[in-house]
Parts: sequence; structure tokens; C-alpha cells
Amino acid sequence: MDYKNFVNIMDMANLSKEKTGLNNDIFISTRFAKHRPRLRVYKDTVGSPTVSILLDKPHAQSAGKKGLISERDLDLVREWIDLNYDVLIGYWNNSIPYTEDVLNRLRPISK
Repeated sequence: MDYKNFVNIMDMANLSKEKTGLNNDIFISTRFAKHRPRLRVYKDTVGSPTVSILLDKPHAQSAGKKGLISERDLDLVREWIDLNYDVLIGYWNNSIPYTEDVLNRLRPISK
């Protein structure tokens, strides 16, 4: 494995419900492949099935597996993305180079 691919593997994080205020754990990462900016929402906790959510403005949208999470949970994810959009895009584009900085900047939603 070359260094560039190794670094991409390292630039990702699972975030707990406690960190985000959501009903689901989520997965964020830096850009890889040619995907549009996205994150993954676990059906429940890390290790359960995921659905990709595109970080589109003005409204994030599911990139498949409709029904894996409830509409209410999807609305909460959208709210969280709106609250943290600049941080998530900064991480995706590698303009925030350290995952620890991203974790310190992310804000939870209040339900």
C-alpha cells in the first residue's frame, strides 16, 4: 500500500450518538475516490448497515438505501449537517488536516 492510500485510510472517524446528539452513530471521512462530499449514517451503532448522505446544500440527501433510517432521523442528520457543514466540508477537502481538530469543532444538535 502506498503512503497516499495509507493516509486516506487514516482520515476517517466514527462519531457516537453522544458526540452528535443524533439517534444514530455516523462515519465521516476525507475525500476518497470521486465521490461527492458525503457521510455515512449507521442504522443504529457502528457495525450496523449504513446509508450514505450527500452533503448537499441546501438539503442533504440520501444516496440510496431509502428507509434504512427514519425520516425523522434523516431530518436530524440534515440539521446536524447544517450546523457543522463548514467543518465537514473542510475535513472532506483536507483543509482541516487533523481529525482531532474536526472532533473539537463539531457541535451536537439539541433535540
